[in-house]
Amino acid sequence: MRRIAPAEDFEILETASQVVCARCQFSFRTKPGLGEKPAGRCECGGWICPSCLDCRDAGEQSRCLKQRKRLARKLALQKKVGVG
Repeated sequence: MRRIAPAEDFEILETASQVVCARCQFSFRTKPGLGEKPAGRCECGGWICPSCLDCRDAGEQSRCLKQRKRLARKLALQKKVGVG
């Protein structure tokens, strides 16, 4: 068996944590390595809620432009599924 490094030498940069959405009060676990996807980080730095796709960090900042694009994709998908 090959050893890379002792376990105590590993540094955890970002761990999964429990977050409550400031907008819809939905509680979810974060996925630290996921970018621009629900439960991941937005380019503005906020966590993206899987329920409402809001990315405000505890409601402190205003809506970002990326959130508008995510909501438009979600609505388009809902219309596509509802029509078919």
